[in-house]
Amino acid sequence: MRLRLRGRSKKLHCGLGLLSCAIVSLGFADSAVAQALNYGPPVQLPVPPAAVVPQQGAAGAPVAAPAIPGGAAAPGGAVAPGAIPEWIFVPSLEVSETYNDNVNLAPRGQQLSDFITAISPGFTLLGQTPRLMVNLTYNPQELLFAQGTAPATLQQRLIGTGHAEILRELLFFDANAAIDQEFVRNNGPIGPTTLTTNGNLQTVQTAGGSPYLLEHFGSFANSETRYRFSQVTVSGNTIAPAQIQEASQKISSGDYFGPATWTLFGDYTVIDRLAGTADPLGGTSSKDELVRADGSYPIYQALAVIGGIGFERVIDPTLIVPQNGLIWNAGLQYQPNPNIFGRFTYGRRFEQNDYELLINYFPSPALRLHADYSLTAQTSSALLAGNVGQLQCLLAQGAGAGAAGGGAGGAAGAGGALPAPGCAAVPFVLVNGPPGTSTAFGITSGSFLLKSFTLAADLTRERNTYNLTLYDTQQSGDNAAAFAAEKIIGGTLGFGRDLTPLVKFTAGAAYYHATFQDGSGRVDDSYTLSLGLNYNLSPTTLARATFSRFDTRSNFAADSLVNDLVMVSLRKQF
Repeated sequence: MRLRLRGRSKKLHCGLGLLSCAIVSLGFADSAVAQALNYGPPVQLPVPPAAVVPQQGAAGAPVAAPAIPGGAAAPGGAVAPGAIPEWIFVPSLEVSETYNDNVNLAPRGQQLSDFITAISPGFTLLGQTPRLMVNLTYNPQELLFAQGTAPATLQQRLIGTGHAEILRELLFFDANAAIDQEFVRNNGPIGPTTLTTNGNLQTVQTAGGSPYLLEHFGSFANSETRYRFSQVTVSGNTIAPAQIQEASQKISSGDYFGPATWTLFGDYTVIDRLAGTADPLGGTSSKDELVRADGSYPIYQALAVIGGIGFERVIDPTLIVPQNGLIWNAGLQYQPNPNIFGRFTYGRRFEQNDYELLINYFPSPALRLHADYSLTAQTSSALLAGNVGQLQCLLAQGAGAGAAGGGAGGAAGAGGALPAPGCAAVPFVLVNGPPGTSTAFGITSGSFLLKSFTLAADLTRERNTYNLTLYDTQQSGDNAAAFAAEKIIGGTLGFGRDLTPLVKFTAGAAYYHATFQDGSGRVDDSYTLSLGLNYNLSPTTLARATFSRFDTRSNFAADSLVNDLVMVSLRKQF
């Protein structure tokens, strides 16, 4: 059954843009600066059918967005071609059978194998009216273990965003929620799938809301006043629940100033880690206070000088390198046309030199190149709350093209490794569930510094797609003994070919080298290989077969593991 409420095709008001309006920036000053640079008055964007969030199958690869029939009602009762209904409800059912030769993610000689049946009913709800946008996918997964390696397990999975214009062009409200499974300890067993009995996999729930006011002072300036609240909980009693509150004020220049732009920004964020768990950081809190001024001025055609200065104070017992004092940066920005963008700045932040780089080069629709380097202060709770945004990032950059099983570095084999603006490329190892929501870095309730360099390329040649991603990511430790500082260098290579209009072959390979900087001397090398075949039996039915191997080789024998998975599945939309 497909329920469709017809209406006229509308354009959507979204104060942060179609994809970014759902992202909750809850970290330290890195998120605050991102807000200062990126937030603006509402824009009007048409919502294409591709905006429907694909549901996730048992192999973790997003399948095609629900088929949207006909269109909206036209005069005289006809259906206008290309028009989009205001509300779309698409139920679905996926059944898969997977052979997992290391269901407990144990070292060699201790692994257990099992056949796992996954039953995943679900639905996608997409709504767009002149003043309301809803994008929700819910598809819980019941796991049945044939050999009895674990009792029947229900894995809840949900991803949803919403945006409402309460008072026209003045008061808005954003909301998001997500439920998925994450590997908690970065020095514990981490595998390529949620089809595991290992206790390092836990359920993570996030929810947040954000009312905000947009005001316009003629052509002189625009203002945004925002409050955010989010809560993150992790099962297993080892990570303290986090409640995050943020108040921010931004004033940016209007057309009166011509090509010159300026932004004044203030932000106050509080993260409370609740007591009542085994987390040693439970009962602590952190505060981040930031004021900053940024500006840009063109000096020659498409070349502009950019920079900013401010003051930041971070009070957090878990942050090894606190920040309290002057922050600044200066550099150049170049954008001669929409296909070329470059920005480089140098400054001082977090008691160290701060280099920032972002380059996007799209010489043709078939080739996209991207590079970035950044230094940020983060918390796992902020990153987890941003999973909604990260999923939207991956959908925006093409991860919905039909990954074959994924692995370290993302959904290996997906057509589109290129990170979208503001989206990080980190060593994802999750095959099942929303792509990119779990990483080899684990989860901590404390704060840490994150340095990340990414180089990515996408190429399409006739029926073939290729993608390459290289990354160097370093995450500092915090004051929780269970969390280890870690540096990961790696890359992914993906390939896809349309064998016929209905059949697609995908392949992917990935590698990352992890160094634990906690004094243990542990070093891991992880390899992933995935092969897949997707067959569209009908516009609403997809059959899929995948094979994937995940191999971690550590200098600590107890931390080495190999995991092979073979999966066949059938998914039907109604």
